[in-house]
Amino acid sequence: MTHFRHISANSCREGCSIIEDSSTSSLAAWEQAFPAGAWASGEDYVLGERVQELRRDGATLAGRVQGTHGDYWVRLELRLPVASACDCGRPRCRHAAALVQAYLARRWPVTDVGLLVDEFPRRPRREPLTAAAMGADFVSALELPLMDFEDIWALQGERRLLALDAALRVAPDPYRLLLRALPEAEHDRGLQVLLASAFSSRPPAAAIWPSLLGAAPPALAPLISDLRPEDLKPEAVLAALWQAAADKDRQALLRLAPHVAALAPKEAADALEHLSREAPGLIPALVTAAKGARRLQRVAARLLGWADSLPADETAAVERALGAQEDLPPRLRLLLRVREAAAAGGAAQILAARRAALSAGAWPGLRPVMLRRIRQRSDGPILETQLLIAEGDLGAAARTAERCRSSPLPERLVAEALRSVDPAEARRHELRAQALAAQLQGGEERPRSRFGDRPGRNPRPRR
Repeated sequence: MTHFRHISANSCREGCSIIEDSSTSSLAAWEQAFPAGAWASGEDYVLGERVQELRRDGATLAGRVQGTHGDYWVRLELRLPVASACDCGRPRCRHAAALVQAYLARRWPVTDVGLLVDEFPRRPRREPLTAAAMGADFVSALELPLMDFEDIWALQGERRLLALDAALRVAPDPYRLLLRALPEAEHDRGLQVLLASAFSSRPPAAAIWPSLLGAAPPALAPLISDLRPEDLKPEAVLAALWQAAADKDRQALLRLAPHVAALAPKEAADALEHLSREAPGLIPALVTAAKGARRLQRVAARLLGWADSLPADETAAVERALGAQEDLPPRLRLLLRVREAAAAGGAAQILAARRAALSAGAWPGLRPVMLRRIRQRSDGPILETQLLIAEGDLGAAARTAERCRSSPLPERLVAEALRSVDPAEARRHELRAQALAAQLQGGEERPRSRFGDRPGRNPRPRR
């Protein structure tokens, strides 16, 4: 039960004529009910935070005010005209004005004495009664913790931490407080330590664990992840995953995904394959789920097929995320190596990937993948020519070189490869390379014939 809370006018018992709010008009009505000097002095007390221990029972408000010559207990009725009593002996005094202003300011927690009295018989304790019999204040002797988050957060610094710690220790259900406190802990080291201790001493229940994991600051997320309840149902965490996706809560998605993959691999593989297209950070969990469901090859093939429709940098990011996972099947890792070499590697990397695929017996299936990726590159004709020459297909290499109009290098590569088997054909490709080079340079020079003269002119007669 909540014992400490701010009490609004609407919670007053029937017949209570407390003002409805602390608006300017209602505050003015109270100000007019006090002598001008008393109201101004009361305002100074409030600004100096000299009002303590606000208590309310129905329409009666009481509290302690630190005055000039000591502390004064003051009581007043929350209705107009003002009826007050104070240890100072004056009616409508500055202490009463301070009390009502502090109450209307809603900056201090208010003890609901009625609730305390109703609750004590249900859980009687000897200490408060003994303290009261010995002259102490009974309400203070109860020492019940603040149970409302807003009351706790009205405190500052160490007082706030102590109040939250006390509330977490006795609360029948601490998770409402924990959920409210978690976002506040991101930049508060003391609060992080307190919450870590609370979670360790009272591990979260299955019903609340997904919400706590999603809301936790980075410093506490690993701890809460490790405290996953043993009775957590796969369908519950899967539902939390979809809810995080609907809420576009990327942080919760990334934290819940590994647990979904571990608890329900088959369902997780279906969900994460869909969700990873919007959040590539889910790929590690997708790999884990696909392994558990024994369909990693199919999932990876569909994932890479989708990645091929993306811009080159996003495709590479998907490939890197997939390749960074440990224990990938050799064939899938070889596929990623071939794709990476074809997309961004030089001739040495491409030929090395080809040799690895040949050794594994996978080259016939991977060759179309490599050629398709190579042909998307600006230097694709050069790399394709080198690949075809390495395969010994000089006819295809020559045709590729003849189609290239952006560089003379493919023609030169073919000429070099043909030099020992067909010198005449090699010379033809060499001349084509020279002509293309001159054309690309914008020059007038044309390839020379074997006589040393320009083609199309008669050689000079020998003398």
